[in-house]
Amino acid sequence: MQNNPETYTASLQQKALWQAQARCSDDLIIEALVEISPEIPGDGVRDALRAIVQRHETLRTTLAPTREEVCAQLIDPTPRSDFFVHRTVEAESLDLSLSADIERCPGPILPFSATLFHTTKSKRRWLRLCAFQWACDQESMVLIIRELDSQLSGHAVQPPAVQHADYAAWQEETQSSAAMALASGWPRLRLPGEGRPLRAERSRESVERKASTILAHCGRNEVAALWAAYIARVTEQHEAELSFEAREPQSDLAGAAGPYALPHTASIAAPSEACFQQVVAAAANALAKPERTKSEGAFWFNWLDLSHVELRGIRGVELRATPAFGKATLCLIRSKESDCLSLNVDTSLIPMESARRALDGFAAFSEWVLAHPTEPISRAPLTGSEEREMLIHKYQGSRVTFDFPSSIERLVETVAASKPDAVAVACGAERLTYRELNEQANRLAHHLRERGVEPETLVGLSSRRSVEMVIGIVGIMKSGGAYVPLDPGYPAARLQTMIDEARLQLIVTTPGVELPTNTATIVPLNAPEVQASPAENVPLRAGADRAAYVIFTSGSTGKPKGVTITQSGLMHSTFSRMHHYSSEVGNYLLVSSFSFDSSVAGIFWTLAQGGTLTLPEEGLHQDPDELARLIAEENVTHFLALPSLYNAVLDRSKGLASLRTVIVAGEACTSELVERHRRMAPRCALHNEYGPTESTVWATVFRCDNAQPGTTVPIGKPIPNWQVFIVDPHLNLAPIGVAGELLVGGPGLARGYLNRPELTDTKFIPNPFTPDYSARLYRTGDLVRLLNDGNIEFLGRIDHQVKIRGFRVELEEIESALRRQRGVHDAIVVAREDQLGGKQLVGYYIDGSLGPNGAEILRKSLRAELPEHMVPGAFVELKRFPLNPNGKVDRNALPAPERKRSITPERTLSDREAGVAAILCDLLKLESVGPDESFFVIGGNSLVAMQFIAKVRDQFEADISLASFFADPTIRGVATAVEKAKSKPRSSGIKRVQRGNANLPAGPAQT
Repeated sequence: MQNNPETYTASLQQKALWQAQARCSDDLIIEALVEISPEIPGDGVRDALRAIVQRHETLRTTLAPTREEVCAQLIDPTPRSDFFVHRTVEAESLDLSLSADIERCPGPILPFSATLFHTTKSKRRWLRLCAFQWACDQESMVLIIRELDSQLSGHAVQPPAVQHADYAAWQEETQSSAAMALASGWPRLRLPGEGRPLRAERSRESVERKASTILAHCGRNEVAALWAAYIARVTEQHEAELSFEAREPQSDLAGAAGPYALPHTASIAAPSEACFQQVVAAAANALAKPERTKSEGAFWFNWLDLSHVELRGIRGVELRATPAFGKATLCLIRSKESDCLSLNVDTSLIPMESARRALDGFAAFSEWVLAHPTEPISRAPLTGSEEREMLIHKYQGSRVTFDFPSSIERLVETVAASKPDAVAVACGAERLTYRELNEQANRLAHHLRERGVEPETLVGLSSRRSVEMVIGIVGIMKSGGAYVPLDPGYPAARLQTMIDEARLQLIVTTPGVELPTNTATIVPLNAPEVQASPAENVPLRAGADRAAYVIFTSGSTGKPKGVTITQSGLMHSTFSRMHHYSSEVGNYLLVSSFSFDSSVAGIFWTLAQGGTLTLPEEGLHQDPDELARLIAEENVTHFLALPSLYNAVLDRSKGLASLRTVIVAGEACTSELVERHRRMAPRCALHNEYGPTESTVWATVFRCDNAQPGTTVPIGKPIPNWQVFIVDPHLNLAPIGVAGELLVGGPGLARGYLNRPELTDTKFIPNPFTPDYSARLYRTGDLVRLLNDGNIEFLGRIDHQVKIRGFRVELEEIESALRRQRGVHDAIVVAREDQLGGKQLVGYYIDGSLGPNGAEILRKSLRAELPEHMVPGAFVELKRFPLNPNGKVDRNALPAPERKRSITPERTLSDREAGVAAILCDLLKLESVGPDESFFVIGGNSLVAMQFIAKVRDQFEADISLASFFADPTIRGVATAVEKAKSKPRSSGIKRVQRGNANLPAGPAQT
């Protein structure tokens, strides 16, 4: 019969593990599997284990909740009779491992239990040891195995100097800074790029594989360096923080079993240009001097070398622990028989399939790095062979064969013959039928041929929004030439640059347009000689490879560059559009300027299907009221616009009933827009398209039906016959979920840049993922990542990256987090130089309901989602964002943040507050600061915060934490924290607690 257990205070490690267990659906256990010599009887194994359990109180300890505190220790005075089970298995042989599905011992849940397996026909026997982590850490399990081996070999084992209850009482007495780092709930995860908190219930699972031969020869520093380098690569940082558990170097704990391990963090520098040898040196340095703090790290590291454990009656040691914390834990357990590499993940954050790919990717990365120790780690692959095959073949556009004519204008002729009186183009009061469009385009084509236009001849077209604009486009293409749009609203100098770059000899103009050029011949569309030309169809001269149009886009050099699109590319793009979208175009509202490639989608999609192309009159194409009126009056069925423009049109939703398909492109589509669309246009499908000019308008598309509130709307999957690849700077494929540059390829790819062969060769590269040497890919410069469902998430431009405190930061990620905040209508984040000469993130937001304290509200909420280096140091509330002529946000026109001051006179400061204020004024270069001014509002940032706290600690000899500063970042708050820290008593040394009294005075954790 068991005696009543005695109650003792729990250690901080036990409290932390108790809280972690409450959040986790799996038992947080540590297990060992050892092979026992057949000469040792089962009773001998049982008696040896009973002596070990009697010797170490922690193996008889359970935890129980208390009213005042998290939990307390309940220690049984003697071992339970059912902690050991001897099980016989009816089998020829028994070959067990910890990864095998072996039934654990039955009966009540015990802090420590053991099961001895043997077969009726084999002499081999296996002992499985299992303990809860709040009773036993990894080093303790190795100690238990050593003691078991000693006892089975007849050697005496000395009792430990202290028990875990003694250690817990010492913690309560001393409240040491190292231990108290755990007191506020060790550890609360804050993951880079993941704003969602942990679920109330978590599940952990592992994937395992045999360590490769080359990895098996690595030591602790080498494996940690590999894991850090891999993490740095996939998170695009220059260093990685690895968390791990280790005991304190206290002689009192030698030979003691229990959960003594504390979390440590090592920051290992692993910049992409570093080689493996340099990362190993950094790892050795960091692991030798780790930080002993409350860890919020996502990535953990567990290394255990059992190959040097000398045993007599035991062999085949295998050990495994379920990590309690972190997003992903890499474990390498080395034994004399084999090495096991495993990756344990929190499945509420990482699906198991992702973990399998990550482990394979880590193995491939490690093997390359170890084979090339002097090469930059940036060159190493990040994907295993299976994932590479998936990325190359699975996530591509469907294969579709299209039967189309050799040129787009032949489709117009076909429609004109079948439905001549149908309206082709409408603008204001003007209407143009397909017969009229075809005949007038023919007249222009005949005239241009008379002027010498041949295939590949570039012909300029300058027109305002009108039916004549469409006549000009079709007429130039019928002549065999390629049209070059010249927007008359552009500055004269820019137009002349485009004319010169394209080497234009002829420019077609529509009524009311004048061009300032002396180098090209102007051909007015309404000129008598044009109108007198034949109206019959023009004989076709060339095939599908000839140029169809050249559209100029902005260039990084400041000079616009022309993108040449072929007839074949245009046909593939148009027919892919007709294949993807189920509803035929009845009436398309064209709001894009014809000098932008998005106009191509609407013009040729509509004309190829015999629909009506509706153009807003000049100056009204950005007016939401006018667009809503046109949608209602013209029964518009299809519409493509910037998300921001469509959002404004939705405010006039009463007239949108005719819409069947809406496409948004050119900006990020928000989930809020998707939700508004669902409510206001429920019968209309919403699609989010992506594609650079170089891919003939589009390359991917996403139907927004399934977008969930608060999530990023993807840009979708590849269109038919297109390929997409996401790569690092060395063209290694990026794993699923890892950001990289998007490469696109397919039959709609542009020929290249007009008269710029070097730039063409730089941006249009051979496809390295196919044996077809003629295949090309375009480097978009866009930063994206592939999601688990095969959709692509757009993150921004690769040249929009900034570095804050040495971290590479994607501004779009912060913007996305800002937009998710309640009361924020829209947000932009930029990096500006602050008064200290460094870079400061500034968040600009359009306020919905935050009020005057919006900045502090946003800073607090973002800090709950993002790492400190990603939280803007300043916020600026705006009524609207400044726009450039194209209707997009002009980041350069955003105002600098104002430093709002509300200073309380210096004389109101206490002596301690005055000392704190002097430190802060010196760091921020201020003359004075008030006791209640927020550190962040007056110009502070996270880097200065750490410098500030370090100086305060030194001057006042007070151990205040960064967390307490963030809780109240004012002079008054810091002074209060100093006072509290200085009032704490200090003591040291572990003392033995008196035993045999169940009613001992409770420690601070129990009162």
